[in-house]
Amino acid sequence: MIHFREGDTIVAAATPPGRGALAIVRVSGSGTADILGRMFDGGLPEPRKATAGTIIAGGNVIDRTVAVYYPSPGSYTGEEAAEITCHGGPAVVAKIIETAVRLGARPAEPGEFTWRALLSGKMDLVQAQAVADITEADTELARRDAAARMEGELSSKFTAIRTALLDAATAVEADIDFEIEYDPPEVKKLLGGAADTARALAESSVPRRLVRDGISVAIMGPPNAGKSTLFNRLLGEDRAIITAVPGTTTDRVEGTAVFDGVPFRLNDSCGLVNNASNEIEAEGDRRSREFAARADVIIWVVDSTNPGPGDEPPDVGRPGAEVLTVYNKIDLPEADTPNGAHAVSALTGENVDLLVGKLLKLSPAAGPESSVSLAERERVALLTAVSHIEKAVSHTETGRYLDLAAEEIRAASKAVGALLGDITPDEVLSEIFSSFCVGK
Repeated sequence: MIHFREGDTIVAAATPPGRGALAIVRVSGSGTADILGRMFDGGLPEPRKATAGTIIAGGNVIDRTVAVYYPSPGSYTGEEAAEITCHGGPAVVAKIIETAVRLGARPAEPGEFTWRALLSGKMDLVQAQAVADITEADTELARRDAAARMEGELSSKFTAIRTALLDAATAVEADIDFEIEYDPPEVKKLLGGAADTARALAESSVPRRLVRDGISVAIMGPPNAGKSTLFNRLLGEDRAIITAVPGTTTDRVEGTAVFDGVPFRLNDSCGLVNNASNEIEAEGDRRSREFAARADVIIWVVDSTNPGPGDEPPDVGRPGAEVLTVYNKIDLPEADTPNGAHAVSALTGENVDLLVGKLLKLSPAAGPESSVSLAERERVALLTAVSHIEKAVSHTETGRYLDLAAEEIRAASKAVGALLGDITPDEVLSEIFSSFCVGK
């Protein structure tokens, strides 16, 4: 659970730990002006103006810095705040933070600055989550997705749904409380539009984990099919050991490849066997199947020089996982591949670019530009709202039980409002803010 304490003045480094040319120390809270004015040699700087000066503690110079003071509400957090740019030595940063604490601040908790921005209305919960995601973004796809959410694209969709629900609730409750007859077709239109938008968002969305963490790909097949060679080729480095001896790979080997800005988490594993001859082989087979059961894509590698009963991939993937059968070793003269089969040489790289193209077609980047990424809790909340709306519509159509219709509309509105940060359960907030770094 989150345990942020409102009212305190907080301080933390806003840049990563370690050495660098520059670092930033961030301060926020009602005591910011007093603290900065007492530690900055020129007194409190003019608001929103970068001012060069010296940080002094106990009469000793700590560092030459540049400070910016932000009066409330014109700061990231909505409170009085300041950012001090200093030299990036760890001792300098630590001393500035220590000085601020001695003057009345306390060290910030991870994500506490963004939490305060959420409380002050500077951003909603969708945008707060996007702050964490853009900080962690490793690929262009992840950066673009987080940036769009920071700018409010997804928030505006949630807000439109909630506004329609509130308008419908107002009409129905006015009939209940004040006997002001509502317009059934208009209420039905509001509820239908909200349900259609929520359903379309949920059904056309991309799972955010795929954008943020990448698509998990299990490279599988019988022993000696060239799985490790294909793994290394896709990864672009010799990560897995390759020999002519069947069964060289006895454990899972993982790595991430990025194609056109899209991350793919590749997993090379030992060949699947139906009757293991020893304990190591059995354990390797178990681990391969375990990963396949969670993978988004399975590349089933077949030795085109030795086709046989093992050509067909077994049913080891999770429901809905894509399976790509790839015939390998087409560089060898004895290679024999079925017509229309995807054939490659992992050794020479022949046709591997075509395989990458197929993988990209399965990625979030292949979806329409209008598609959005949703966390699973967001998708579930939207579908929950749709369920409540459908029940409300059935009550309004009969003209009976308007109090039940109003209750269903309120439940739908609450589900959508929680996505924006309205009355969101503490355990959900804890899960979101636990991913933040200190200083964000």
